Amino acid sequence: MFRHFRNYLPRSQVWLEQRDHFHPNRIAEKVGEFSPTGLGAHCCSRATRLDSKKCGSSQSQNPTGEQSKVTANNRIPLIDRCYLSFLDDEDAAAFIRKVSHYYLPATLQRLAGYGQRLSRRGAVLALGFLGDYNANPVLGRALHDSDRAVRVLAENAIREVWCRDGTEHQRQQLAILIRLNDGFQFEESLELASLLIQQAPRFAEAWNQRAIAHYRLGQFEAAANDCQQTIELNPYHFGSIVGMAHCYLEMGEGFAALDCFRRSVEVNPSLEAVRGQIEFLERALDGI
Repeated sequence: MFRHFRNYLPRSQVWLEQRDHFHPNRIAEKVGEFSPTGLGAHCCSRATRLDSKKCGSSQSQNPTGEQSKVTANNRIPLIDRCYLSFLDDEDAAAFIRKVSHYYLPATLQRLAGYGQRLSRRGAVLALGFLGDYNANPVLGRALHDSDRAVRVLAENAIREVWCRDGTEHQRQQLAILIRLNDGFQFEESLELASLLIQQAPRFAEAWNQRAIAHYRLGQFEAAANDCQQTIELNPYHFGSIVGMAHCYLEMGEGFAALDCFRRSVEVNPSLEAVRGQIEFLERALDGI
C-alpha cells in the first residue's frame, strides 16, 4: 500500500554519502566561519572576533604597549586562542600541534561539554582531528549544543571518530571497505565487511558499511538488520538510523520509516533534509 510513495520521496545523503576528510576548507563550507573571506564570514567569524575583542579590549585602550597586550591575551584560554588562530590561517597542522602539546583528549572532552562557547568550538574541532572512539558520547551530546558552530563541528567530528574504533589493522580494513563502497564494488565490500565483523563484532562502522553494501545490492532486509546492529552498538549513529528508514521505505513499511526518521533527528537535530522527509511522510500517511 505504501510502496509507491518511495518514488516521490527524495533520498537523504546523510547515510549513503561517505565521510569527508576532516579538512578545514570542507568544514568552512558548512560552518561559513573558518575563512575570513568565506561565505558567511560576516556572521560567525565576525562574532568570534567580537568575542576576542571583548576578552582583550585593554589592548586598544591601555597605553602601556606590548606588555598590556600580552597580559590581555593571556586572559583568553589557550584553546580559544588556538581556535581563533585557526579561523585566521586555517593551518590545521599548527592547530593540531599546539593543542596536542597542551591538552589531553580527556581534557578536550571535558571542555567540549562544559567550556565557554569558543572553548567548546575549539575542543570539538580538536576532537575531530585528535579524538578516538572514546569521544563518541561527548560529540553525540555536542550535536545538541546551543551554539550552531559547535553542532556543525560536532557532526563532522563524530563521523571521523566512528572510524577510529578497533585496532590499527581493523581501521585500515575499514578504510578499504569504505573505498570499495565508494567505488560501487559492493560484492567485494560485503565479503570484506563480513570478515571484519567476524574479527571485530563490536566495530559499529563495519556493520554500517556492510549495511550500505546490502542496500546498494537491493538486499533491504539484510541492510535494515545491519543498521539495527550498528545502532545497538553506537546509539549516536544518526546516519545508520536514517539508513534503516530508507530500508523500510524500500520494503513498503512507511510507518516504520517515519519512526526511524523521527529517531534520527532526536539524535541529531540539525538534519534539516530529514525533517523535510518527515513532513512528506506525515502528509502521505495521514489517514492510512
